[in-house]
Amino acid sequence: MNAQVIASGGSAPATTEKQQPPSKVIPAVRPSAPGRRRKRNGGLLGAFAMVVLAPTLLAAIYFGLIASPLYVSEAHVTIRSTKQQSTSVIEAVVTQGAGVNLATETELVADYLRSRDLLNRIENQVGFRERYATYKADFFSRLEPGASREEAHKFFQQVVQVSDAGSGLLEIKVKAFTAADAHTVIQAAISAAEVVVNQLSDQAQADALTAAQAEVTRALDRVTDALGAIAAFQQAKGDIDPRRSAEAILAVVAGLEASLAEAQIERAELRSVLRPTAPAVKALNSRIGALQRELAQARGRLADNRDSDIAEDVQAFDIEQKKLQLAERAYESALISQQTARQQAQNDRSYLVAYVPPSMPDVATEPKRLYKITTAFVVSLLAFGVGALIIGAIREHARA
Repeated sequence: MNAQVIASGGSAPATTEKQQPPSKVIPAVRPSAPGRRRKRNGGLLGAFAMVVLAPTLLAAIYFGLIASPLYVSEAHVTIRSTKQQSTSVIEAVVTQGAGVNLATETELVADYLRSRDLLNRIENQVGFRERYATYKADFFSRLEPGASREEAHKFFQQVVQVSDAGSGLLEIKVKAFTAADAHTVIQAAISAAEVVVNQLSDQAQADALTAAQAEVTRALDRVTDALGAIAAFQQAKGDIDPRRSAEAILAVVAGLEASLAEAQIERAELRSVLRPTAPAVKALNSRIGALQRELAQARGRLADNRDSDIAEDVQAFDIEQKKLQLAERAYESALISQQTARQQAQNDRSYLVAYVPPSMPDVATEPKRLYKITTAFVVSLLAFGVGALIIGAIREHARA
């Protein structure tokens, strides 16, 4: 027994004790703390108040208490023409020579109703800035008194709205802080548009007459040039009409030859019954001699003309005569076209018609306060919902 203890080197007590296995440590799950849950709920409510309630409250305060009332005057206009064709005078000017389909008349007028030129005319006639740059209106609705031209034009396009109702009909709406201002501005806009339409119509008519007159002038110049060419030819050749001159010479020669032949036949008949010394025969001989001399002279003139190449002169003269005839016909046609253009200019006009005259509003229809407030609430709520989904997705991703 002692030997066993000595052999163990004094470690018997350690071997006699029973060893315990190591215990497993199981981590405890920490439930969400009530304070953290309350903090999260408080943050959610704060975000809702900031994103949804605050903008809705601001919109309710502004549109319900601050926003200035706007009166809307409305009118419907269209363009009519006295022409029977499908297009009117102005449209013919716009599409002339373009090769493509350009703007129609109503589009031209609609574009003008949005232009700076109309703004300048309204400013000069009724005072645009005076009516809209007023401190009686709220800051967000009015035009600033010191606004630049660009800012004034942008504001003008907001208060003067033009829409195409189809079939060449335009709808014009003008907003203002008073009913009288809205009615005055829309009347000034329609009057200015009428002036522009009349100017375009007059310009189209003037252009048509100018083109017709230019064609008449060109045709007259051609006639003048043809007459000048004929005069120069006659002066160079020393003959008014080479063809008639040649025909006259030939006619004289033919006549002299016929008279000579008759005289010779008559002399032969007399010789058969009379002596050569008879007075009648001598008289006939004298006549025959005179005819022969005249015939020789006529043939000499014809020979001289042939030396100057009368055939070429006649041909050249005929060409000049043809040019003159064509120029005269063109001139007559140009005169007829000018008369037609003048008649069309007198009968064909385009004009602006306000088939629904400008209205005088009795109540302010804008801004639509409840609609604006509801829109602010719905947009804010959607933004809050989208933001909440994004934040939730980020948190889930961070936990994973």
